[in-house]
Amino acid sequence: MQKPKKNELDDTYLNIREIIENARRNTYRAINKEMVLAYWNIGRTIVELEQGGSNRAAYGKSIIKELSKRLTAEFGAGFNERNLWFMRSFHLVFPKVNALRSELTWTQTGSSASATWTTANPTCSSPTGSSST
Repeated sequence: MQKPKKNELDDTYLNIREIIENARRNTYRAINKEMVLAYWNIGRTIVELEQGGSNRAAYGKSIIKELSKRLTAEFGAGFNERNLWFMRSFHLVFPKVNALRSELTWTQTGSSASATWTTANPTCSSPTGSSST
C-alpha cells in the first residue's frame, strides 16, 4: 500500500474536518429548535392550567411558584420563576405554533447556532414587575 501524499492527506483532513463541523452545526440547530418548542409548550401548558382555573394574578403566581420549585429541583436553574413567566408570555405572544415557526430565523454564530426572535421587541412581563425584550 502506497503512503498518501501530503496534499492528499491535507485534503482528506480538511474534508473530514468540514464533515464534523457541519454535523456539529446541524446538531446545535436541532437542539435549539427543540428547546424553543419545548419552552413554547411549557408556556402553553401553564396558560391552559390557568384558564382551567382562575385568571387572577394570585392564582398564576402560585402555579408558577410551585412549578418552579419542582422543576428547578429536578432540572436546574433554567426553570426559575422568572423564566417560567417568560415561557408563559412566549406562548401568549405566539398562541399558534405555526406563527412561532414563521417568526424564528435559525442563524449560526461562531461554533454554535441560535434561534433569533425576530418580532418587533415584544415585552414579556411577570407579575413581579420584571420584564425582558
